[in-house]
Amino acid sequence: MPFIVKPFVIKYMNDSDSRCKGCKSKIGSGSLVLGYVADLGADKRVRCQTSWFHYKCFWTLCVYKNHLRGVDPDTLQEIVFGINGLSKADKFNFQNEASSPPAAKRRRTGKSSESGIVAAKDVGSVENGDYEVNENVFDLSDLVCVTVYKHQTNVYVSIREFFLLRGSNIAKPSKRGIALNKLQWRELCSIQNGIEAATKIMAAREQKSKETKTKGRDPAALGEGEREEEEEEPGQILFSLSWKRRVSVYQLQEEVVVDIREYSEDRTFQRSPKGVALTRNQWTKLREETPNIEALVQRMGL
Repeated sequence: MPFIVKPFVIKYMNDSDSRCKGCKSKIGSGSLVLGYVADLGADKRVRCQTSWFHYKCFWTLCVYKNHLRGVDPDTLQEIVFGINGLSKADKFNFQNEASSPPAAKRRRTGKSSESGIVAAKDVGSVENGDYEVNENVFDLSDLVCVTVYKHQTNVYVSIREFFLLRGSNIAKPSKRGIALNKLQWRELCSIQNGIEAATKIMAAREQKSKETKTKGRDPAALGEGEREEEEEEPGQILFSLSWKRRVSVYQLQEEVVVDIREYSEDRTFQRSPKGVALTRNQWTKLREETPNIEALVQRMGL
């Protein structure tokens, strides 16, 4: 079984020597604490360093607090260790607190208090030496990775944006992404060729649009048949993974995007935040890693 270090941990403190990183006061034995874990790597004498906060201090003083805001219970299980060790009341309160949205961002000058967080847009792929991943993680580049994990008796394939905790160069999963169960993962595997064909259609459409602009043709001057042909072309190509989960292939600012997402039933299948948008290069990397991911799914399912 691969060794997994989750980025956050919640527990009841079992000693009275630790101090809260937020308020700097001592943490009493038995107190409920939340902490972030810097994974230093398997080659280090001490693999992990945890920064502890009083439970209330974490939500107000920790720079990573918004990583646990707006998070559903399933995703919490993926990124927080120790939830199952809480009392029913504390578990309910934690899930309820985490489900609330992040505080509205206020414009400010100077350096952000969250400057220690490295986001996907700020760093390149692992091949350039900017970050590392654990042995059970498949890097798709630009801090988007795939993790295979087991919760209770179920195996999941999680495709998610990762981030770097301060003091660690090993990337860890964030709340932004989606975890597919085994059936949904197998369905994604079965429609890979169709999705790949859709990316080529979208890329060809973008090339055609560029050529039209290069020739200086005014859309108003197009013939009736040409206008009808353009209007009939769908803005996205959809594939179904399950009742609420879909893959959509579309064009965004001259880039082809493969979006794997859950849709809300509150309105007529409105896009939800639970999902991940892959660039064409990341999608290609996912296809290349599919045999290795599937092998790990089978091994963890035994």
